[in-house]
Amino acid sequence: MNTVFVHLGDARVDHLWSNINYLNRTAPQENISLILNNKIHLKKISKLKCDVHFYESSEAANNLFSKLEHEIEFRNGFWRHSTERFFALHHWHQLNPNDSFLHIESDNLLLPNFPWKKFESLKSLAWLRHNDEHDCAALFYSPTIEETNWFIEQITNCIELDKSMTDMKALSIIAKQNPGKVQMLPTCDERWIHNKSNLNLEMDLSKDFKIFEGVFDPAATGVWLTGGDPRNSFGWIKRYKNHFNPIIDPSTFDYALRDMNVYLTKNKVTTQLFNLHIHSKQRILFSKFNNIFLKLYVYSAHKLRIPRIFNFISAYYIFLNLISLKNLNISNIYKGIRALIKTRKTELFN
Repeated sequence: MNTVFVHLGDARVDHLWSNINYLNRTAPQENISLILNNKIHLKKISKLKCDVHFYESSEAANNLFSKLEHEIEFRNGFWRHSTERFFALHHWHQLNPNDSFLHIESDNLLLPNFPWKKFESLKSLAWLRHNDEHDCAALFYSPTIEETNWFIEQITNCIELDKSMTDMKALSIIAKQNPGKVQMLPTCDERWIHNKSNLNLEMDLSKDFKIFEGVFDPAATGVWLTGGDPRNSFGWIKRYKNHFNPIIDPSTFDYALRDMNVYLTKNKVTTQLFNLHIHSKQRILFSKFNNIFLKLYVYSAHKLRIPRIFNFISAYYIFLNLISLKNLNISNIYKGIRALIKTRKTELFN
């Protein structure tokens, strides 16, 4: 199995370089591949220990994505790139047809207990569910090139049928229409389930708990514990927020840290967590000092301490983006702020 990261476009992504170095330290046995489509990053990746693959959009892909109605300039083409990454993964898989792969989003912190070997036993596509309308590819597994081929056909159909399609909506539609082809990675321990209003949803998310003997974080737990993207709040990292009505509510857990692994307790049942989605993009959490800051976040969560942290670096880049606007005036400053933040809906997606 190969571990595959994707970064399309020219946006800064320093947390990704930190994440690759983190995995080189904590999981040196894993083969890491990085897919890019812009050589502007070559200097940054020159010292990374990973295979680099360059992807070029096909004419068919360009025609397909030109149909989408998303704002093209939002965060350097975010809306297109978040979906086109699957086409980049498909291209990589075509060149490596005998391999399976696990795609990891760039801001996804895999904890030391991450069950690498157990993925190799999966026979179908697998990803995560965030809520009843949005699935998440924070982790996206494909066992064979045949499964990846089928998935690309499905997501192409989704885009052709809906000009407002996003990656998370498409994943949700594909999984629901093809339950025998797609496996939901467990995000719930069946012993936690007491809320009858969510019974069916939570049972679906705990179906394969016994395979992994732990749970994964699509987004909500990492956002609640370590904060949201500071670009959405003028440099402020806001903690203890539920984003997009997650099925699994992170505010209902007690958190503990043992051997640098996070444990969640609910209804007196404790379960290990395998990853944290670091939506705040804090590089320190992928560094050699991540144990110090992970402890800080876990222990401060007991009494909801440190609800906000100011990120000077993010605030600095927001300022640079604003002053770089041509013909700087109130109207353009407003447009710049609007492009940076858009709506609260972007807090989950980037």
